[in-house]
Amino acid sequence: MYLSDLEIKYKMMAEPVKTVFATRRIPQGTSHTEQYMLSEKRIPKEYMQPKAFQNIKDLFTSDGAAVYISLNTIKENEQILLTKISKTSQETAISTLILGNKKALSVNFDIETSNILTLGESVDIFGIVDYTDTNKELQESVFAVAWRIL
Repeated sequence: MYLSDLEIKYKMMAEPVKTVFATRRIPQGTSHTEQYMLSEKRIPKEYMQPKAFQNIKDLFTSDGAAVYISLNTIKENEQILLTKISKTSQETAISTLILGNKKALSVNFDIETSNILTLGESVDIFGIVDYTDTNKELQESVFAVAWRIL
């Protein structure tokens, strides 16, 4: 009876399940807009990671628009996990959308845009100064006040 239970257990673990994999390296901050970055493969159930996607369709809307963005780099042939991607929405932090040495600029910082920053991000602070020049014309200048403030 013990051996029979053991056999059933191992057969269930070896049962093939569909899982979504990256077909190439997906850098951090990449929007999953191109379905060719992903493929579905059948693997033994015991090798499927927790929170792995099983259908490519779950990563896109019904009209094919991207729903997720990479929070971390995903290696080629790595399973696509819910812990490595995030839904693109107002809750998505701005730093996940801005890559490399590029910067985002907020002109009006009000209650609607204040939620784009999250703990651990750094910001540059600029001040806009209005002044009258020697010809008594109104001028505006932008000055960097602080860089990379956590």
